[in-house]
Amino acid sequence: MFAIVEPRISGAAVDAFIRRAGYDFSYRVEANGLSGGIWVLWRDKMHFDVLAVSNQFVHGWCRDLDSNVSFFLTFVYASPNQRGRRLLWDQLRALEMDGDVPWVLGGDFNTIYSADDRQ
Repeated sequence: MFAIVEPRISGAAVDAFIRRAGYDFSYRVEANGLSGGIWVLWRDKMHFDVLAVSNQFVHGWCRDLDSNVSFFLTFVYASPNQRGRRLLWDQLRALEMDGDVPWVLGGDFNTIYSADDRQ
């Protein structure tokens, strides 16, 4: 399973890239101009059901078909502004999940730990 955030291309160019890269399945939130966008790409060894989508995340149920291990999986591309990120966290908290099932949450959260991290 693979995700690309802020890909900077959309439409037919994405379809061509996915075919060339050899992925069997894909789901995407299109970019808005040159910002945003999330692609989720996977091969036939995984099963991924999209459960919730926003312009900042793709959330789904993932199952590895070889091991039969299942988990929630969320790919994030957070807004660069604080208000947008606050909305993202509200949306993520609202997702209803079984507490006994693992949840993998990753991506670009567009935040830094301290001012020293800025360049």
